[in-house]
Amino acid sequence: VGIGDSAPDNKLQISDSSVGTDVTANDSNFIKLTNKNADTVNEVWGLGFSTESSGTDHLGGFVQALGNYSSNFNTSLIFGTRGTSGNATERMRIDSSGNVGIGTDSPTQMLTLSNGTFQINGSSSFSSNVEIGRVGGDNNMAFATGGTERLRIDTSGNVGIGTDSPV
Repeated sequence: VGIGDSAPDNKLQISDSSVGTDVTANDSNFIKLTNKNADTVNEVWGLGFSTESSGTDHLGGFVQALGNYSSNFNTSLIFGTRGTSGNATERMRIDSSGNVGIGTDSPTQMLTLSNGTFQINGSSSFSSNVEIGRVGGDNNMAFATGGTERLRIDTSGNVGIGTDSPV
């Protein structure tokens, strides 16, 4: 099927001769999925990728928007995949603040990695995770485990183990 193209090369091809210049514009040149019933707290819409086997549809992955319309139309973008069994599950989320979470649906930093990995932290306080963070007003780098800073590299290149003032 060709939309805007009389000789499509694929099963579905959408072509447009106009050129979009503003990726944030509502009328930019992209395929748009519109939810016309945006009146509940958590509405999901998006793209699903599935395989059909023996008459059963198996969702293998998805990209979805999750809108919270009781909170000024805050929308998160969710990416999911399916493992060797079970249903497709969320693997990564970009929340309405731009925070990215991998392994968590509640990222608290610009990049939050969960489930036993590490968290990039932009503040001087650490949680119970294994973390690498920028601390202090001088952009020092610190490593923490169990919520406690263990190692710091200051802007002079000094390394401190067990101290936050390496000399």
